[in-house]
Amino acid sequence: MENNAIRISATLTAICTAMLLGVGAVSAPAAMPPLAAPPAGQYQLDKSHASLQLRVSHLGFSTYTTRFSRFDAELTFDPAKPTAAQLVTTIDSASLEMDAAPAFCLDIVRGPQFLDTAKFPKIVFRSERVRMTGKKSLEILGTLDLHGVTRPLVLTATYNGGYAGMPNMDPHARVGFSAHGSLKRSDFAMTYGLPAPGTTMGVGDLIDISIEAEFTGPALAAAGGATQPQQGDDGRFHRLPGEDLARHQPPQRPQTQWLVDQEVQHMVDTAHKQVSELLTEHRAQLESLARALLAAETLDTADAYAAAKMLAEVAEFEPATAQGRVA
Repeated sequence: MENNAIRISATLTAICTAMLLGVGAVSAPAAMPPLAAPPAGQYQLDKSHASLQLRVSHLGFSTYTTRFSRFDAELTFDPAKPTAAQLVTTIDSASLEMDAAPAFCLDIVRGPQFLDTAKFPKIVFRSERVRMTGKKSLEILGTLDLHGVTRPLVLTATYNGGYAGMPNMDPHARVGFSAHGSLKRSDFAMTYGLPAPGTTMGVGDLIDISIEAEFTGPALAAAGGATQPQQGDDGRFHRLPGEDLARHQPPQRPQTQWLVDQEVQHMVDTAHKQVSELLTEHRAQLESLARALLAAETLDTADAYAAAKMLAEVAEFEPATAQGRVA
């Protein structure tokens, strides 16, 4: 039993040593080069990277979270002058989602007691003024049209940054924001189910709003001042005036898949190069370790040769046979 444990331990030591030599020597992937700052211009909401959530007390037992699933926004934005920003957001009031809620709850929320979506199909926020409160923080003051009532609303926001675009991957400017706000639904003539004064039995009056949003803007300027070709919904790039698409358009390949293939191939080539450099640097150590294993008296012939053979293959030399160990 003891000899078996020694043999297993020695074999695992050989395997782990080879793995550690490899893992420790491979360098980290090269960092992405810095990207240019986003330009001033018109930006449109990227609906695939946006969320609009609402939170409200339910009987005082929990804070219920719901969301709107259909909304859009247009933004005029200059990162160098955020206070000049202008924002218009439009929400489809019927798109309020209540996961796993009974049908009658949805009927109440979308009906005359609450949103009355048939009569008021849109909810609209329009910014009127932007005030900086920090290097990246700001207040967006505007008006909210909800349930036939227009009232002021202030959003506390953070500008999360952006870039002018990423060549061959994201050929338009992109900026991102996080924002929070709150409102009393009673201010918008929605009083159904409010808790009686001094109690929490009902649906709360105060509604917290949480927003995450990315916007895409002007096309990335290519080398020489040209504009990147426009990518359509089909994944293909489409011609701009005077633009030769041959260098952008791989034949009979969806553009997105082609870009992924290019990136994967680059990663594979880089890995091959790093492994080759690693083996060159540590081949002598691996060979020495293999020979030591072959000479170890605690190993039987089969285990010693198996462990040494594994290291020998990595180090690319031919070990002695099991019958002819290296002293």
